[in-house]
Amino acid sequence: LHFGHKFCVCFVYFDMASSWLIRAWGKHVFRSTIWSSATMRTSNPAWRYRSKWPVMTSTLSLLTQAESRRRHGPTRDEKDNERLERLRLVSGQNGAGAMREQYLEFISDGVKPTMRLYHGVLSQVSRSGRVMEAIEYFEDMKEFGLVPDSVTYDLVLLACQRASDRYFSFLVWSEMIRDNDLIPGLRSYAAMLNICALEEDLVGRARGIYEHMIARNTSPDSYVYAALIHCCRTRRDLVDGMKIFESMHISPDSTTYNAAIQMCAELGDMAGAEKLLAEMSERQVANNLSYGSLLAGYIMNGDLTKLNDTIGRMKVANIDLHQRPLARGFRLLCLRPTCRVREARAALVGNC
Repeated sequence: LHFGHKFCVCFVYFDMASSWLIRAWGKHVFRSTIWSSATMRTSNPAWRYRSKWPVMTSTLSLLTQAESRRRHGPTRDEKDNERLERLRLVSGQNGAGAMREQYLEFISDGVKPTMRLYHGVLSQVSRSGRVMEAIEYFEDMKEFGLVPDSVTYDLVLLACQRASDRYFSFLVWSEMIRDNDLIPGLRSYAAMLNICALEEDLVGRARGIYEHMIARNTSPDSYVYAALIHCCRTRRDLVDGMKIFESMHISPDSTTYNAAIQMCAELGDMAGAEKLLAEMSERQVANNLSYGSLLAGYIMNGDLTKLNDTIGRMKVANIDLHQRPLARGFRLLCLRPTCRVREARAALVGNC
């Protein structure tokens, strides 16, 4: 084993016949060689007719990578991963502002940011909807000569959607569609359609965004269909919303089911919401958000009996109450009260 491995090293590096490399990598290299040979023997019937050089090549590539890392240090991707881990750690310990300060410290130390670094940072800030930070990183990227791609716009628009920001979302969208060579991603379309669903005055723009997607030969996914259903819910058009749900080119999943159930419950079609929830349960994709939308519909319609029955079924199935649709139901109920608010609140609080 010793002389065989020494021959492999000398085959690649004629000026490096050092014994420390053999001792450090001897066991690992020959284990990988034996494992690769056994894999080729068992998985490929024509192994006997092939050369044994691929095994030696894979072994030598390991040595080449190790020696390159020893001579030149970690690669750019490894450095970016270390910096991203540092930024996440600082953000988790000291808050969102600390991540920006650590990023500026990297810049002051002479670090030239890469697209990979910016995508990691934007992914971090988009989850919590920190729009201003996302816009700052977006502008910094362009100052360093990096051209934003579809992934960059996806992350920036996702931050705008999480923060329900109308101004910056349409500003970034208009900048993106000016680039004729750039094909927006599905997450960008879904984010803009969800922004349009926030207000009835913006729903009219959803048709133009959807037509832009069709013109680019982009097939919608479940997030895009769910956003279209949300737009129909905002303009209180139950018929068009159900047409979109029933004419989808993909099979319904939890995202589209939740959007349809929320629309039906909010617009008063509780029979349709219950039917959709039963279909979800048969497909085993029902979750607490779908049950929460149904409960919100019961609150707005004043059906406290079904409210208590549904909460009992959720307890049996070990499903937790989802806060967001319940809060939306109470908010709509306060705007246009149609049932006994105190009794609905007592039923929920008693079961929580």
